[in-house]
Amino acid sequence: MKKEKLFEYLGEIDDDMVTSAEGGPDKGSRRRVYAVAAAACVVLIAGAVIMIYNKSNERVTIDYMDSTSQSSTDSSQADIAIEVGEAQIYYIKDGKLLSATEELPFDPQEVFAAWKRYNSIGDEVKLIGVHISDNGTDTESGGVAAHTAGDKTVMTVTVSSELKSYLEKEGGELLEQSLQKTMTGYGDKNFTPDEYRLEYD
Repeated sequence: MKKEKLFEYLGEIDDDMVTSAEGGPDKGSRRRVYAVAAAACVVLIAGAVIMIYNKSNERVTIDYMDSTSQSSTDSSQADIAIEVGEAQIYYIKDGKLLSATEELPFDPQEVFAAWKRYNSIGDEVKLIGVHISDNGTDTESGGVAAHTAGDKTVMTVTVSSELKSYLEKEGGELLEQSLQKTMTGYGDKNFTPDEYRLEYD
């Protein structure tokens, strides 16, 4: 095409067309972009809600087993990141139940060791395990397992039988209460088990 012809065609272009082209996309295009962005946000929010719902319906089963214990680790055990924070340690002094706050890893072994120290419990007493479970139900459909959370949580603290000799002494009932308050009170302040059990191994 000759230059003269090209300039002739360019001269026929309407000034309004040039102005609208310089202004970028029209309002309709921008609305489509906003609509797509809004739809993406809705999808992300829906995904987050589904994840939170699924997380809340997971089985509550937390196990801690003493490393010296001969018990085998089963598939229900969970690896938990250990958080450090203020733990309330309950102890008996002059026939009264008192408490002290200590900065500790929220690990059952550490908390139990602090409880023993405050209550002058000997090293022969060991924490064997802590188990938290709920009374929910497990179902399987089409090869997919699911757990429906129950309405009751149980914390079972298992200790060596040497603790019995301390609990059989005068004030043993209060000492046992101090152990229960210590083991159920550390960590997540929003969680309190519905039932507490002390067992011996």
